[in-house]
Amino acid sequence: MPVNIYEVGPRDGLQSMPKLATETKIKLINKLAGTGLKNIEVGSFVDPDIIPQMVDIKKVIEGIGKSNSCYSVLIPNHKYYKIFRKFNMEEKKIKEIGVFVSASEKHNEENVGMSIEESMKTIGNILAMAKNDGLRIRGYISTAFGYIYDDVSLQKIIEISKWYLNNGVYQISYGDTIGIADIRQVRVFTRQIVEKIPADRVCLHLHSRSVDWRDKIMAAYGLGIRCFDSSIAGFGGCPTDPHIGNIPTEDLVEYIDCFDATNTNKEKIQETAHWIKSVMPNRF
Repeated sequence: MPVNIYEVGPRDGLQSMPKLATETKIKLINKLAGTGLKNIEVGSFVDPDIIPQMVDIKKVIEGIGKSNSCYSVLIPNHKYYKIFRKFNMEEKKIKEIGVFVSASEKHNEENVGMSIEESMKTIGNILAMAKNDGLRIRGYISTAFGYIYDDVSLQKIIEISKWYLNNGVYQISYGDTIGIADIRQVRVFTRQIVEKIPADRVCLHLHSRSVDWRDKIMAAYGLGIRCFDSSIAGFGGCPTDPHIGNIPTEDLVEYIDCFDATNTNKEKIQETAHWIKSVMPNRF
């Protein structure tokens, strides 16, 4: 079973960057789609006053070409699902949506202004509509590895995970949102998760420093994980520490291809990373 690299750069990466021109985003996604990446998160339907980088999401989707890649978008609530649904009925380019909740009550309140229980009720409405519309659904659990301002319960993470799976989510992405997990924590957490959740339904979204992400990937790989989120050029990451970022897709593919297959074109991924860096001189 090859390792699936789930590309989140056009959404998770770009939402924390200076605004890019719509044409540049379209070119980036089209380039990524030409690399063999199986999944590409192209953006999110959100309040543009909160995340102005996503204000042109409709134009981006209209502009990207059809692809063998599965395009997905992140949806925060049923209001924006309805906006997305009406738009996608015409475009029909998005086959998958992502929904999210935090494992930390404090972080969930800060992020979306709701408790975990309230978020799950909101997500439940989205799941019902998305299933009815024939969409694949991916569930994110933020701060799964911990949060500095309150405790995170493994029992709550398992509860959310099982609820996701019982309501039509095909895969769960567990995020180290603030990049606090070391190699031992990744190993312990992954082992605990795969005791309760099938490994083929698990993906890890690790924010990490450049010195140790390879060891974290290998720790999870050794426990059966075959899906990892990454962002082209390493865009995005921890919102409070610029040294903790998303794993760069180009580096992750290069690393994994040393011992397993990703079924991607390394040269095209490297070229795409080099190109997008060149149009963001203020970032590098």
